[in-house]
Amino acid sequence: MRLPIKGDELLCIKDVVMNGSEYVAYTKGGKYLCEQDLCITDNEYDTEHMWSSDVYAEFTEHFEFITKEKGSDFELKIYIDNGVVFKYRVPSAAKVREHASAIISGGYRHNDGKVFEHYPPHRILKVKSENIPTEYPDEVSGT
Repeated sequence: MRLPIKGDELLCIKDVVMNGSEYVAYTKGGKYLCEQDLCITDNEYDTEHMWSSDVYAEFTEHFEFITKEKGSDFELKIYIDNGVVFKYRVPSAAKVREHASAIISGGYRHNDGKVFEHYPPHRILKVKSENIPTEYPDEVSGT
């Protein structure tokens, strides 16, 4: 049983009409984002519309997970103070933000299946990813 977690994208395969009303919370054919675990942002942009395990049958009747094609994910680069750059991929822009925040605050754990290393936060120079959508782009200038 899989329920939506933050970063998932879903396709509505059948209109979701709220009980006791004519309000259509999700429209067939619409693509929706999970911005909080167990919640799918609805037509009114409510990010806290919850889908818990007690309504799993209804969930699977109305939604399908959108599978990301290879190449539609995001690369994260971690720059270490000794010149090493680690990189890996995550499935969404939301995951980029989540991972970057965790790395900056807790350090970076490198594990290639052979060697495990932990770099504490003071060793991290920057965390970088490109083409991350934002509603608040900033400008860079120098002095």
